[in-house]
Amino acid sequence: MFMSNLIQLRVTGRHCHRILFSTLTDGFGQRYINIEDIPDIESLDLRPPRSVRADYTRDALAKLQSYTLETVRLRSSSSSSQMETKVALEDRLLHLIAGSMNLPPENEHVAQKHATIIDTLKCRKHPISKTSSTGFREDKQDAKKNAERVQSKEHTLEKTMKQTLSLLKSSNEQLRELNLFNTSTIPSLKVSLEEDKDAALGYIDTLTKSLNKCPSFVGAPNTVATSRGKSISRFKEDLTRDIVQAHETHEFLSKAVLNTFESSSEVSEKICDHLREREGTTTTQTRRLQNTISKSKKVGNGLVRDIETLLKEVDLITKGALS
Repeated sequence: MFMSNLIQLRVTGRHCHRILFSTLTDGFGQRYINIEDIPDIESLDLRPPRSVRADYTRDALAKLQSYTLETVRLRSSSSSSQMETKVALEDRLLHLIAGSMNLPPENEHVAQKHATIIDTLKCRKHPISKTSSTGFREDKQDAKKNAERVQSKEHTLEKTMKQTLSLLKSSNEQLRELNLFNTSTIPSLKVSLEEDKDAALGYIDTLTKSLNKCPSFVGAPNTVATSRGKSISRFKEDLTRDIVQAHETHEFLSKAVLNTFESSSEVSEKICDHLREREGTTTTQTRRLQNTISKSKKVGNGLVRDIETLLKEVDLITKGALS
């Protein structure tokens, strides 16, 4: 009898505990409670059942209280363990950041980096709810814009890579051409420039020797001759002789005195002929002197230009050979 009562008490207590626990769980699990679902007090049968006693109810309540206390204890212990785990993880993260930055954990930069990472993890753990349709549309538009921006950057990067490859190919071709020029063209050019330098130096030596010879104005004519036939000293002598002859003729004619008895038609004709001849001779000599002067100037200028050109060429060839 005692054993049967004890078994019935345990069954009844477990049944009451299960009913109360399910009722509390359903009540706390619901967000809203409809008033119409609550029955009237008059409709409830408050009479205790025949098989239920006060001891059963007391035992069930005692077990429910013990279960609640155990649940609270486990929750508090789990919260404390979670807090300890969180602190340990944060401390470990701090040391990892300090090790990666080669700085002590107390450094300000390490602390800032640690705080930034913690905030990022919190944002990822608790994302912003998108229950609002407006916020969802804005996020969708932002995502679309970001996708378009990323796609544009991908196209730009692809274009830049293509340009880089083309420039690299062109640079390789230019390098090959430079190597070919260095190996084949430069030696032949060097040989040609050396030959031209030797020839120019010999030509300049010849011209220098001929120019250094002093002209003899009294004795033999100057040996420095131009390509047009006469030397400069010969032109000067001819010019001086013509000027002296013209001056002497003019002086003689100005001082000559004619007798009156010879003034006849024949004498007049002779005088006119002589004057015409003198005028023609003077004109011819003047023209010859002008031509001679112009020729000497042209010859001298041409010789000076040739010498200057040769000096420039020698300078350029010498600089090229030295470099």
